[in-house]
Amino acid sequence: MSKSIPNVDWANQLESVIRQFVKEKLELIMREEMKSFLEIEQAGTNGLPGLEEAFKTVYPKADVQRCVVHKVRNTLSRVRKKDQFEVAEDLKLIFCAPNKEIALQMFQLF
Repeated sequence: MSKSIPNVDWANQLESVIRQFVKEKLELIMREEMKSFLEIEQAGTNGLPGLEEAFKTVYPKADVQRCVVHKVRNTLSRVRKKDQFEVAEDLKLIFCAPNKEIALQMFQLF
């Protein structure tokens, strides 16, 4: 007949609780460290509804904008087939402008 020693059981349970606590705290610290390490400054989205809002919730400092390719595709889908090439070339001048002022000038000419 073996009797369990209460102090040993209590010590084992305490050790188990401490290990679990430390593990959870380390995981929390690592998540926070990774989040700051992976801080995103800019993101391009495809315009999916709610995506920008969700992204801003996770990365509030990020600048979120719609992807130029998706903007062009969306625009061209509303243009007659025979005019799409010419419109695409004009859009390139706007979206690939070196600065905002030139982009606005190209937009006015568009």
